[in-house]
Amino acid sequence: MCITLWLTSPVSIVLAEPPYGYYDPVKFDSLASFKESLHETIDDHARSPYTSGTTDTWDALNQADQDSLNSANVLTIYKNASYEKISGGVGDYNRKHAWPKSFGFLDDNSQNYAFTDLH
Repeated sequence: MCITLWLTSPVSIVLAEPPYGYYDPVKFDSLASFKESLHETIDDHARSPYTSGTTDTWDALNQADQDSLNSANVLTIYKNASYEKISGGVGDYNRKHAWPKSFGFLDDNSQNYAFTDLH
């Protein structure tokens, strides 16, 4: 079955490929070695605090969610509405967490990087 979807608004899709050879160290000989080697390959990510005087979650989201028609704004996920960029959570829109708090956060503090939603 083939489904065709016609869109009435411009949409951009960005597909990113990992660097050549990025997953070469991953081992497939057992589940345990697979998990360990995959973790070692992908665990070097940069962490950003929720709110800080340096680069934080709000800075990253302002860049990642930037409105392509107005660089001073972000597009919200649920409404696809354009709002002025904010920092520290004080503004006209309310950002919802992609990882529900009900899944567990032992501490809601700046050191709890899962709480920042930069996955």
